[in-house]
Amino acid sequence: MANERSTNSSNQGNTPQHGAAVSTDGHPITTGPTDGHPRAEPTGARHDTESISGLVRGLVADVSTLFSKEISLAKAEMREAAAGIKTGITSMVAGAGLAFAGVLVVLLSAVYGLGQVLELWAAALIVGIGALLIGYVMLKAAQRKMEPSAFKPERTFDSVHKDTEATKGAVK
Repeated sequence: MANERSTNSSNQGNTPQHGAAVSTDGHPITTGPTDGHPRAEPTGARHDTESISGLVRGLVADVSTLFSKEISLAKAEMREAAAGIKTGITSMVAGAGLAFAGVLVVLLSAVYGLGQVLELWAAALIVGIGALLIGYVMLKAAQRKMEPSAFKPERTFDSVHKDTEATKGAVK
């Protein structure tokens, strides 16, 4: 009880006389003469300047936050792309090693098989050319998967474009 009384008595010194309400910035709120809605009393040009500077500070903070979030999104996309490429390279190396051993055995058996019909050198040449063609096609397919466009952060570009359009719309 004693604490409540001391709190009430200390608050009474901060409120305007006659029990008038106070806005969050400490200015008295008065009731309009015709409509009965509460209105803050104008405090002059300095209040307008503070509001404009406050708006500018808020805008700068918002732009800064937006920029940092766009950077974070770009970093996340690049991490995802790098992780995908790392997984792809690891799979390619493991698959290539195993395929290499298998291809050697198959090619050798193909050479022996064709060697029954053709001269051994001709059979080896035909099998070798076939293996080279298949290997070339496989390398080109892998090369397409590792083009620089795989590193392009598409979602970030789209988001920045939307932010730019929204900012242009808000300025107009």
